[in-house]
Amino acid sequence: MSHTLTDVLRTILFGSVGAGLVSGCCYGPFCNLEVPPSSADDAEAPAELEGLTIHLPFGAGIRAQCRQENLLALAIPNYFGREILAPIGGVAYPHFARREGDDDDSATDFGNHINLDQGDGTMVVIGNLQEIFVENGQAVVAGQMIALAGAANQGASSQVQLGRHAGDATVTALDSSSLEGLRLIVAVDQADDADDADGTVLGEQTLGVDELTCGQPGGGYYTSVLSASAP
Repeated sequence: MSHTLTDVLRTILFGSVGAGLVSGCCYGPFCNLEVPPSSADDAEAPAELEGLTIHLPFGAGIRAQCRQENLLALAIPNYFGREILAPIGGVAYPHFARREGDDDDSATDFGNHINLDQGDGTMVVIGNLQEIFVENGQAVVAGQMIALAGAANQGASSQVQLGRHAGDATVTALDSSSLEGLRLIVAVDQADDADDADGTVLGEQTLGVDELTCGQPGGGYYTSVLSASAP
């Protein structure tokens, strides 16, 4: 049997590699090549949730004091009856606090609240609402009026709650868990209080929740830049 030069080279270069793989040793020039991970292994790695950027849930120009950081508690002047705007688009699911005579108290901690489903297992929660204008499963756009501020139960604090949660938006936010990665589009100012029109406006910024100054007293003031939108 005759052998071409190509056959001989193939035997020299690859035959020793194959034999080495069988014996557990390797003698060929390609033994140090690294095998890349398979695409199947990459596909099995869970994707990490990205951060979410939203507006304050008030009309442009309204100042809010951040009184609590984890689940944001935002105090605004003339709180009761203030229009609440969707801080981001999504699918709305309203939930209602227990009133006298009701058996269900599952939503009490958030008062009347709306979960805005983001379609990825997360939602934006807006709590302590007086009246809600959206229905289950209704799609809303950022800036759309969805509620009036003011908790339904007496004794509730006069501040809107705002947070990003993981869970089923169709059930009360009490069954969800808080998520990090929330960012707010705001105009930062140096006003001493929410009614101070002489505060030095520092301009529109996007701030992570951990960059906000929150507390009671001493919380920072942040101004909404959200324009109202028709549904």
